[in-house]
Amino acid sequence: MSVIPWMTVGTNLLLAVQCLLYGLMRRSSADASFRRWSWFFLAMAVTNLAGAAKHGFVELLPPYWATFVMALTNVTGGWATWLGQHAEIGRRSGDAEPGVASRLVDAQLALFLVANFILGPHFTVLLVNLVVGFAPVAFSELQMWRSGRPGAGAATVAFAGMAVVGVAFAAGVRIDPWVTRVDVAHALMLVPLHWLAIGTVFGGGDAHAARAPMGHGSVSEGQPGFA
Repeated sequence: MSVIPWMTVGTNLLLAVQCLLYGLMRRSSADASFRRWSWFFLAMAVTNLAGAAKHGFVELLPPYWATFVMALTNVTGGWATWLGQHAEIGRRSGDAEPGVASRLVDAQLALFLVANFILGPHFTVLLVNLVVGFAPVAFSELQMWRSGRPGAGAATVAFAGMAVVGVAFAAGVRIDPWVTRVDVAHALMLVPLHWLAIGTVFGGGDAHAARAPMGHGSVSEGQPGFA
């Protein structure tokens, strides 16, 4: 009989609660950038809830329910990535009309869904989508930090921290047989997610853009977002 990995389930739930709190804080803000990033955190909360179910109970479920839970984790993770990418596009440019970047992000989501259907809802598919999706976002935040955009420094630190977490996971860092590399990665991820919230939900929204010298234009308050 399979033993439920309560440590993994618990760290997933901690991440879910953290993301839920951050997502609810500015979900109805008049600032479009705050709204977009709030929806990203809400999606991450759903992803981690699904992840808790996957890690905790997937081996106890019938095959079709196990596949459903794994697919739910991947699809919600892809949705969160898509929301974060669009949040960054709006945060950087504020263009009301969909541009090339928006279409590329939409195409990536479509390819991700197709890959899950063809290859199956494996974690590797989700991981590749996250790296491909957020590497440009991290570079964009670094550029905005150098341009003096409020909040971009904290977001840059967050993405650097996520890279460290990824390296620790790939290296198989663990504390003892009862604390796996997944548990360590989950616990470490609490820190960069907090820094990301500092840079995107707590500060650095559209209302600050007019005071920051951005070479790509400022973001206008009240721009339609994920409301």
